[in-house]
Amino acid sequence: MSTEERPKGLQHTLNNPLAALLAELQLLEMEELTAEQREGVERSIDLVRRVIRIVRDRVPPDMA
Repeated sequence: MSTEERPKGLQHTLNNPLAALLAELQLLEMEELTAEQREGVERSIDLVRRVIRIVRDRVPPDMA
């Protein structure tokens, strides 16, 4: 893998499990939860979205 392909490959490698985790959390969010559980799920969703943005922002647009 060339140096130019590494960031794109890394982005893909990280985004796949992050997208799956986000989808699972969003499904869990639809369940009947206690206030404490809902807060934890919402915090987790926010954190996963932050990590996705960080990964996206670290790859130059011409390599995405």
